[in-house]
Amino acid sequence: MSKREEDNERTNAPTPGGGSDPVHIEEGLCAACDNRRQVSSGRSVFVRCALGTPGGPFARYPRLPVLECDGFCETGGQ
Repeated sequence: MSKREEDNERTNAPTPGGGSDPVHIEEGLCAACDNRRQVSSGRSVFVRCALGTPGGPFARYPRLPVLECDGFCETGGQ
């Protein structure tokens, strides 16, 4: 076993590029928001806000979990 594998085993961290279980990140309000977009890139998955624009009031890629947001629009809601 390599040093990296030992470190990952000890901390229960996923092995980069390996393992079949994705890492679950708690999204907070974003998980139920109509403005949520999912962006996949190689080994990573990001949550993007459709309201996010450069210099605007909403972050394009918000720090998760989002616990309060003025732009929250519940999925399927009015």
